[in-house]
Amino acid sequence: MALSFGFPPNSLSTIIRNRDKLRNYDSLNSCSKRRRTCVHEDFDEAVMKWIHTMQDKNVLISEPFVIEKAFPFVKVLG
Repeated sequence: MALSFGFPPNSLSTIIRNRDKLRNYDSLNSCSKRRRTCVHEDFDEAVMKWIHTMQDKNVLISEPFVIEKAFPFVKVLG
């Protein structure tokens, strides 16, 4: 099964062995190799809620757009 996805069999056993830990990782940090704690969790949560709201409305969002819209959260949340 692992070979059909293009990775070695021992990787599959590692994933299965660590599945509970992997399920607990934030989707925000899905690109990172290590789990890092967030310094400003309330800010990140507010921005992510806004991003999800925009995606639900099918609004095309870009990195500069997110940065521009994040400034009000910075002012409110400090």
